Amino acid sequence: MDKIHDTQAIKTAKKKSLFWRILGYIFLSLFLVMVIFFAGYQLFLKPMMRKPISPKLNQELDPLKTQIVAYYQEEKEEVKEELINEIEFPEHLEEPPLFLEVDEYTDTDETPRVCGMPKDLVFLLVGVDSKKDWTYRAGLADVIRLIRVDFVNKKINMIALPRDMLVDFPEGRASIESPMKINQAYTIGTAGAQQYLGEGNGAHSLAEAIDFNFGVSVDHYMVVNFKFVINVIDEVGGLDVYLPQEVEDDYFGYYPAGPQHLDGIESLVLMRIRMKYTDDFRVGNQTIILKAMFEKMKRPGMILRLPGLINQFRENVLTDLSVEELIRLGNCLLTEFEIEDINARQFTKEHIKPAREYIPSMKLYLFVYKWGDEAVEYIHNTLMGK
Repeated sequence: MDKIHDTQAIKTAKKKSLFWRILGYIFLSLFLVMVIFFAGYQLFLKPMMRKPISPKLNQELDPLKTQIVAYYQEEKEEVKEELINEIEFPEHLEEPPLFLEVDEYTDTDETPRVCGMPKDLVFLLVGVDSKKDWTYRAGLADVIRLIRVDFVNKKINMIALPRDMLVDFPEGRASIESPMKINQAYTIGTAGAQQYLGEGNGAHSLAEAIDFNFGVSVDHYMVVNFKFVINVIDEVGGLDVYLPQEVEDDYFGYYPAGPQHLDGIESLVLMRIRMKYTDDFRVGNQTIILKAMFEKMKRPGMILRLPGLINQFRENVLTDLSVEELIRLGNCLLTEFEIEDINARQFTKEHIKPAREYIPSMKLYLFVYKWGDEAVEYIHNTLMGK
């Protein structure tokens, strides 16, 4: 009698074999995709993420810095008198300006710092008035802030520099004559003006002017325009702010006192209104928006907005930071710092005086703010959180 073979078992075995082969192919394909992605990341994406978005600052912007440091380190008065005669600095100051970061601690490898960052970093934040050109080829610096982030004491100290401050530019470093407004110090470095005799963009020329006039060396810069401000605020879903008083403008509109939600355009407009008010009032509103943005970004759900925000930075910002550095810095600020850690100040009448001054490059007498040693000291104290 012939044996009866179980063909159903054979078919089942073949199906199982086919299933495992298909599954193996899938895993092999996924493995190959991961290898290709990793190789692409190492070869292309990683270097791109580590590349500065814009040209880096020249850390030796002020060629006289060595002489200035030597002047302050010298103990003999007669030697100091000789040294000061060799140093070029704004003539309305008694001494060459130098930001000395005197702390109660010494920076060593053992100094406790959050996020593995340096002891501190000084940033130059610039908001550019460029209504028609979003490429940063031209424009005046509408907002200028110096920000020192202290990674030891976890403090963010910032000071606003009024755009009408009168400044000098180092001799032989610009093709226009001093004095000029500080917002012009940005313009001369743009591709549209090309009046800066150093290398770089408008942030580089402005950083050099700040170093020369106030003695503050900037570590990194970030320049944003109106388009970026609008897009970023809209990207995070708008901002919740509290206005201590109503703000009214015949052209821009009306903002009631109290809590309110603002979109990108409304936030930008609020930061620019000053016709019926003072520049101090406008700077105060800018601080309200900056703090509201910081507070909004600390919300857990904002991690989902990160890809869109990174895209905005890459497309619409001038900065010598790389995407990798931006992510690292942003993560550190949002996880280790609180809104109470932000110390934002602006000048008072004690530090700057309104005046009219002839600006050679404009061939006009213009409204300016004059300042002296007290203003320099105030900048230094603010950055140190004093």
